[in-house]
Amino acid sequence: MRLALFTLMLCAAPALAAAPGPEGVWRTAKGPKGGSMNVRVAPCQGSGAELCGTIVQIFDMTRTDFIGVVLIRDMAAR
Repeated sequence: MRLALFTLMLCAAPALAAAPGPEGVWRTAKGPKGGSMNVRVAPCQGSGAELCGTIVQIFDMTRTDFIGVVLIRDMAAR
């Protein structure tokens, strides 16, 4: 039984190590009027480990002037 559990843990370890981080482009949930947006989470400009989230694309909304707005500033892991 122990050998089977150990083998299962070894097989799962690479999948856990390859889990994606928070960086990338994330799609928000649809709002009350049906609109959503893509937010790019990436290191802040001139920063080390902190992350920022910037609107890069808007769907089903008439307000495109929000593109480039930073929604998340200086987010860091605890």
